[in-house]
Amino acid sequence: MNQRQVASQQAGFTHNSNQTQRPPSMAYTQGTRMLQQAHAGFNQAPTSQSSGPRLPTEHHRQQGPAHHESGIPQQLSGEKRLQLTVYGGKCAFQVEPSATRKDGWHTVSIESASKANPNNPNDRAYNWSQKVVIQMTQSELPLFIAVTLGMLPSARFDLHGDNNKKFLEVINQNEHFYLKSGDGTRMNVTPVPIVDAFQFGTLALTQYVKNFPGMTHEAALQIFGRMSYQLSQSGAYKQAQQRNSR
Repeated sequence: MNQRQVASQQAGFTHNSNQTQRPPSMAYTQGTRMLQQAHAGFNQAPTSQSSGPRLPTEHHRQQGPAHHESGIPQQLSGEKRLQLTVYGGKCAFQVEPSATRKDGWHTVSIESASKANPNNPNDRAYNWSQKVVIQMTQSELPLFIAVTLGMLPSARFDLHGDNNKKFLEVINQNEHFYLKSGDGTRMNVTPVPIVDAFQFGTLALTQYVKNFPGMTHEAALQIFGRMSYQLSQSGAYKQAQQRNSR
């Protein structure tokens, strides 16, 4: 059993030995390449200049109302609001920059809302007034980045909200990513295309770098590569309670 299979079993992935093995997906290949580059460059001095990954200036189609987890600001003052949204058949997920009220830590918030009329494919309305919002904490943001950039197979973020019942799971299922969020009474689940998941990770990476003046995106990726390698070896992080999507 190779290292990837061990990590997948730890995350709850199931494998059928009778099925023909599929070639590595773009997400896994990209994540492996990042990890290899991180190991190769970890002991090298950072470059003096870095352009970092470019973020899109706009993203599509529908914005939810301004409402966040208790006491969390919706938008950083003076910054253009950027929202990345994926619309599924039953719900939508949106990732946007935010900062914690307590210490101003730059992070991202993940919102999810059910579709108003899931039986009508022509109805594009979503219940944003009843959305579930989770803001990544200082220790959760690196894990969110590592999973959405293909370095770790999955992660679970729970004990959010006033009643500690809010949670988010992010899973790399090779052909797509899989997001699940809930608050004890509502549950939103949808597959996320690989390209959109990597954009989520890019936005989160850009937010992370803001917390460390002078840090480059390349240096941050090296750090996440080493972190992901050690976590995958030890299993010392909360992984998703994976169930196959239908």
